[in-house]
Amino acid sequence: MPDPDTGEPRWLIGLWVNHPDRLSPPHNGSRYLVRDAAGGYEYADVLDEDDPVPRGSELRAVRAIAASPFPADAGRVVYLGGFDAGGRGTHHETAWIYRGTAPAG
Repeated sequence: MPDPDTGEPRWLIGLWVNHPDRLSPPHNGSRYLVRDAAGGYEYADVLDEDDPVPRGSELRAVRAIAASPFPADAGRVVYLGGFDAGGRGTHHETAWIYRGTAPAG
């Protein structure tokens, strides 16, 4: 996905990383990596501070990432979806999708 300001390529990589306080907001969201053309990495969080994931629950594993196909989004919007039923416990009907907007600059 090109950087909307510079046009430089970026690669968005889904993963599952547990925060030490993973069952409490805001740490119970999910994370993904952003790789730049020079090979540097940053991480980003998947969360909505206005509608946090309830305490005791968590978003697991970004599994799908797609740039918005809508021209009005001007290359600044990405959709992230996920869930991974690995680990202990029973998990049903808990897949998720979030829409994120990259700020200008």
